[in-house]
Amino acid sequence: MRLSLVTGPVAQFVDCRKEARTVCQGEVQLVAEGEPPVFILGEVLDVSSSGFRAAYREPSLSAGSEVRFRHKFFQGRARVMWSNPMLNSTHSGFQVVREP
Repeated sequence: MRLSLVTGPVAQFVDCRKEARTVCQGEVQLVAEGEPPVFILGEVLDVSSSGFRAAYREPSLSAGSEVRFRHKFFQGRARVMWSNPMLNSTHSGFQVVREP
C-alpha cells in the first residue's frame, strides 16, 4: 500500500494503489523457504486481482523473498512486496507468483 500525504489547508492521505481491494478474512499459512523453512500463521486482511495483504506476529518477512501460502479459498506462491512492522504485528503485501 502506498499512501501520499497531500498538504494544503487540510492534510489528507491519497490512496495510490493500482488495484481495487476486497476485504477478505481468514487464517493464512505462510512458509518462507530457506534452511530451515520458516512457518508463519497469519490473517488475510484484503485481496486484489494480483495479491493479498496479511498480518502476522513473527518478525517481518523481507521484501523480495518468496513464500508458499495456503488460505481456505486459495493457495500458491507469492513474493513479499513490502512489510510494515506495527506495535504487536507485521503487515505485509504479497504479489501472487503465477505458475507458467
